[in-house]
Amino acid sequence: MPCVGRRFKPLPNETLVLKSRTYTIRPHPMAPNMPFAAEGRRAVVFNLQDGAGAKWALKVFKSKYRVSSLVDSAALVGNYQHLAGMIAARRTVIAPGDEAAVECPDLAYSTLMPWIEGNTWYDLLLNPAKFRSQYDHGASLRICGTFLKVMEGLEHAGITHTDIAPGNVMLNLTTINVQLVGLEHIYVPGIPEPEIKNMGSSGYQHPKAEAGKGNWCADGDRYATAVMAAEMLLFANPDTESFSSDSGLFGGDRNTSTGTQRFNATFPYLQSVAPHFAELFRTAWMSETLDACPLASELSLAIAKVPLPPTFRWELLGQGPRGHTTQPSCVAVPMTPPSPRKPTPPIVDQSGLSGSSTPEQARIDGSPYRIAIGHPHSLPKGISSRILVILHHPNAFKKTKRILDLDFKSTSKRTAGYKLCKDQTDLQEQTRVQIELVSQAIDFSSPVTLELSGSTCCARFVARPREDSLVLNQTIKVLIRETESGGERYSGFIQMKITDYVFDHISRPVFSRCMSAILAVGSLITFFLTNWGKLSHAFGLTTSATAFVLGSGLFGISLRDLVFQKRSSPIRSNG
Repeated sequence: MPCVGRRFKPLPNETLVLKSRTYTIRPHPMAPNMPFAAEGRRAVVFNLQDGAGAKWALKVFKSKYRVSSLVDSAALVGNYQHLAGMIAARRTVIAPGDEAAVECPDLAYSTLMPWIEGNTWYDLLLNPAKFRSQYDHGASLRICGTFLKVMEGLEHAGITHTDIAPGNVMLNLTTINVQLVGLEHIYVPGIPEPEIKNMGSSGYQHPKAEAGKGNWCADGDRYATAVMAAEMLLFANPDTESFSSDSGLFGGDRNTSTGTQRFNATFPYLQSVAPHFAELFRTAWMSETLDACPLASELSLAIAKVPLPPTFRWELLGQGPRGHTTQPSCVAVPMTPPSPRKPTPPIVDQSGLSGSSTPEQARIDGSPYRIAIGHPHSLPKGISSRILVILHHPNAFKKTKRILDLDFKSTSKRTAGYKLCKDQTDLQEQTRVQIELVSQAIDFSSPVTLELSGSTCCARFVARPREDSLVLNQTIKVLIRETESGGERYSGFIQMKITDYVFDHISRPVFSRCMSAILAVGSLITFFLTNWGKLSHAFGLTTSATAFVLGSGLFGISLRDLVFQKRSSPIRSNG
């Protein structure tokens, strides 16, 4: 069992036993010394292989999301595994009492399901240039139509995914297959509501979701389905490449300036390729409630009316008895190979780095990115602090400085509220990298993955010194790896001082020394006061005379020590 200190930390080609079956951890194809895994907001998914060669996905949830309701959810979702796009509904949950979970508690409530080949919509959004050769107008219609048929199947079954978002939609651009993942919180009529309702993901959330009941309802997928279907059509238009982000192509809704600007910019293209769909999408975009958005079946019918290239036809694969599918997937099957399309060259921003209100494009001049690291002057124990790592073009340092000033809220013109470290790298455009901060004395937030495009790429980290860390300068390693190969592309070191504050700006060591000095002086005074009476009685002096004699003696000793120290240890000049 790949378990270290009762934590699940597998290595490539290690074996583990789940439900009496043996599985092997598959190595990453681009980094054989690392396990094939992908980390999300709620869980880490590992790629396994059984003895028969079949591939499986093991979804290991983070501690916050290991809840007993996952067992009931798996049983509920399993009833819909026959629907197109729901292969992930075939799942098995590792209960806390199972042998694997007892030996390795991290595996409690982990879920085993078939591995789905392909890329998430999130992958396409973050790296549009990589998929440009596979994604033309014909491909956009086929992918959009396939996605809408999957959503139409859920709609007819009366269930709702509740979180249609880029990370939960898998695409296979070769077979034009669409699969849904992240099925733990589907809505089924009659089952109890979850304690925390899903309001949707950024860019796919209805404008009124926060004030309403969220997506836990029969209409919960309508708005997000319309937005994602529109994105699938727009992705074929090279002019929208600059809009791609982890919040989709629109980056907001009608109540945001970004959302409104991008809707107005892209709507004419939608009207030109799918007029009826465009009007339905406008209805969803301007809707006041979820139930005012068009049905997935209406959107699907609108796309079906758009003529497909003659080299493709619609076909439902694996049709079995009573409409069940043995391997459910709705695809467009190629009859003859489509002609390849040359990748569209990236758009170069000609407007410079200042005064532009449009989304800033990458200025491609062949120069590698530089790195700027902003961090606080010190890291206090018990407090979480932020650290920014920015990769920027050589001519974008002013913009980088503005980002740091805003993040650290620097208001002083003389001194910045942070320290800035700068260095050079050999990283170029269109490289996907993972940035990680490492230190033995400081805990950092998870590594950040960036797609290098544009003039600046920013990664934000949270740093918190460990309780047992020493109060002194600590070394932090900044590590940048290329995600595809896993190879190290940059490593550097920065120094940060750890402090230990009792309150405000009083450090614990200074406070401790002050308290020790006060206690020492107090003890000395108590000793003298106790013995004053004895001295007065022995020498026949009054109390005030005794105090004067003792004070004079102490002053004389102090003066002698001071004079002796000065004479024996003269100040040396540097000259």
